Amino acid sequence: MIKQILPTFLDLTARLRSSWVSAPRMRLWRNILLALLTSLGLAGLASAQVSITAGTNPRAVAINPVTNKIYVANVNSANVTVIDGKNNSATTVATGTTPIAIAINPATNKIYVANSSSSNITVIDGANNSVTTVAAGINPFAVAINPVTNKIYVANLNSANVTVIDGSNNSVTTVAAGTTPFAVAFNPVTNKIYLANFSSSNVTVIDGSNNSVTTVAAGSTPF
Repeated sequence: MIKQILPTFLDLTARLRSSWVSAPRMRLWRNILLALLTSLGLAGLASAQVSITAGTNPRAVAINPVTNKIYVANVNSANVTVIDGKNNSATTVATGTTPIAIAINPATNKIYVANSSSSNITVIDGANNSVTTVAAGINPFAVAINPVTNKIYVANLNSANVTVIDGSNNSVTTVAAGTTPFAVAFNPVTNKIYLANFSSSNVTVIDGSNNSVTTVAAGSTPF
């Protein structure tokens, strides 16, 4: 029954959201929906969507499925909104300037925030929201974590390199990349890290075991 009625429900919801629906007609549609859902024992669907206040210009979000906490990087308010998934309550944690990217190591319950205008990384301890600051390159723009090795890789947009953070002690190593490393991803099985170098039209491949580098040609402006 739910499968049969869901398309109709979604269609009516879309009608509600369309700009041409007048206020009286919207109320009518809403009452019809509520009556329909109530008759099916699904009235909770009508109020499932919740709005949670965040900081200014929320830009990136990451989730720790182990703790059921959600972390939102707010670019223009220099903080992170921490949402408790159980009840949607929110806490604010201060970061550096222009937090633009965020990643989580669920194994250690540490959250890493790339602060683009501060040239550093904010490390949040998910257990108590305490904060540590780790230096990075110029304009850190993207971050990825290998939970197997507990290494964090930060692509520094304007210094043509990657900051490698050892999650066990926050020590830092710098690895050269192409010009304008814009995005980063890793393969935990092979322990290889891949950086898209926007202005170099290539990809830097880092061997996570020894930080050796290989360059692979790509198309124009890999993004």
